[in-house]
Amino acid sequence: MAIIETSSTRSATPRCVELIPSVRLRWWLGVGLLGALFSVAVLPLPLWQRLTGALLVVIVSAWRWRGVTSRYPQAVRKEPVSGWSLLVSHEWHDARSWRCTYLTSTLVIIEVELVEMGRYRLPFLADQTDAESWRWLRRCLMREEGGTL
Repeated sequence: MAIIETSSTRSATPRCVELIPSVRLRWWLGVGLLGALFSVAVLPLPLWQRLTGALLVVIVSAWRWRGVTSRYPQAVRKEPVSGWSLLVSHEWHDARSWRCTYLTSTLVIIEVELVEMGRYRLPFLADQTDAESWRWLRRCLMREEGGTL
């Protein structure tokens, strides 16, 4: 939830940011799940087919949620020499490639390829860390992409 390491430079630039689960993302996923269940419930089908459809929606959502949470990072670290790495399941994984695909004041989407885990996209929301760490993360990503804040 905060910066957990700093560099030894004069400006004490943070290098590692701890992430917590996003409350905002959980709410939006819950609203989406309820919308999907409502859509299945109002279909002009027999009751057993609507119940089967609703059960399938819940099972697929739970399966996808488990897959996403098992590879979502608990911390992000940037080293001057080795570059970006993520703390996933209590192990640090170096990023082979790291590219920011979307950057706003409240949402950042990173396309990352980890050495052991493959390539995927990660959403980072502003409510996952404190304001200072969020600004540092956005500033680092803007510098790498060549933009300005």
